[in-house]
Formats: sequence, structure tokens, C-alpha cells
Amino acid sequence: MVAASFHASIPPSHLDLSSLRHEVRAWLDARPDSDLPPSVDVDIVVTELVANAIDHTDAPVIDLTVVAEGPTLRVEVANDRGPEEPVLASAWAESGARGRGLRIVAALSADLRLQTENGRSVVVAELVGERQPARKA
Repeated sequence: MVAASFHASIPPSHLDLSSLRHEVRAWLDARPDSDLPPSVDVDIVVTELVANAIDHTDAPVIDLTVVAEGPTLRVEVANDRGPEEPVLASAWAESGARGRGLRIVAALSADLRLQTENGRSVVVAELVGERQPARKA
């Protein structure tokens, strides 16, 4: 039986992103659900959110949790808050110099939000599985 959620804690290093993607994909591939979002979308969301956490925190650990709930997949990336107030968008994103990854994540997600819990920043992206085309009556 495959767990309903995947969890990993990694050091803040871009070198760990490839193996993390492979672990998430293996977990997804082992799931019996057929209505989950495409794994390539999940790869992009996981990569962008974890890379963003790596770039914007000096926390010793970044936590990734992926939860399957029916056709919805919730991706949560959490880390200890640094001295800056966390944001999901900034003037940099508007200028086009930075923030393209978050715009892609927002486009792939049904919901994208930032939460703070117990001194931690948690970015949550919810992806909804592909809907089947309507059948003709």
C-alpha cells in the first residue's frame, strides 16, 4: 500500500533537487490514482517551490510534503522564516527579472498561497488532476 503523503527534509542545496524530483515521481508512479495531475506538472511545482525556498532562506532544512487527496495533490514547502517577511510576489517578479517560476507554479495550480506556522513559512500549491472530457449523451 502506498502512503497518502510523501515527505522529505533536505538541506538547502540545489544539488539535491534532482534526487528529490525522482523520489516524488517514484511515489506518484506507485500510487493507484489515475486522476492525479500530470507528473511533469508536479515536477515543475516541486522544483520551483523548493528552489525558491533554497534561494530565499538560510534555514538548515527545507521540508517538502506532497499529499494526495482524491484528484487533488497538495505540495507544501516549509522552512524556518528568515529576517525578511516572506512574500509570493515582488517588484522583481513584475519587472520580469525574477519570479517567472512562481508565475508558472501559479498557472499550474488551482490554488497557491503562503502561510506562516510556528515561525515557519509554508508555501502551498494545490494541483487538480486532469479532468476527463465530457461524454456525449
